[in-house]
Amino acid sequence: MLNILYANLATGSETRRPLSAKTISYIHSTVHKVLADAVDAGLLGRNVAAGAKPPRPAKRATGGINAWEPHELATFLEVVRETRLVSIWRLSAMTGMRRGEVLGLRWQDVDLDRARLSVRQALVAVGYEVIHSTPKSHNARVIDLDAETVAQLRAHRARQDKERAEWGDDYEDHDLVVAKENGEPIHPHTFSRAFERLIEKANLRRIRLHEYADIVVMPTSRRNAL
Repeated sequence: MLNILYANLATGSETRRPLSAKTISYIHSTVHKVLADAVDAGLLGRNVAAGAKPPRPAKRATGGINAWEPHELATFLEVVRETRLVSIWRLSAMTGMRRGEVLGLRWQDVDLDRARLSVRQALVAVGYEVIHSTPKSHNARVIDLDAETVAQLRAHRARQDKERAEWGDDYEDHDLVVAKENGEPIHPHTFSRAFERLIEKANLRRIRLHEYADIVVMPTSRRNAL
């Protein structure tokens, strides 16, 4: 049944466009996780998704990493200094966290006093919907933070607390570090488009958001499974 579902999603229909192999892979990961939890809870005897075969995303041609040089990153961080998410752009560059990991980061997983965070979930787009998933490696990991990133995150949290007070009962509190002014999650595609607009504003060489994370100018990171 799952294989038929994946095939139908890949081919589409008269009323629905076909989904990419990458998107179907996200769906499969979510189904696999849900059924694994059901097995752990004793509700199922086995995880049938383990035998399903979603289409494999096509591999991109390898041409090396197209990350920015340090001076380009410095220019970008200067341009975003006055933006609402300045601390988030720095966080991404200094830790190597992927888009979904940044968008899925919760305050409960951030320890500013000890200058570290735990990557436990990711926010991914499945079609037009946004869902919570596990990190790409499927293992949580701990990352150390530099002093400037910690300072900026403290300022970001204070700004977010002010927004929460202004919105009052209409604020949607998902405990997310990265959220709209009213607390709603930010769609991954919206985040990527914002990055592209900032690149244009900075007049910098175009790179993709995942290549921005490949700069990896972070301090020593502990990527141990928790």
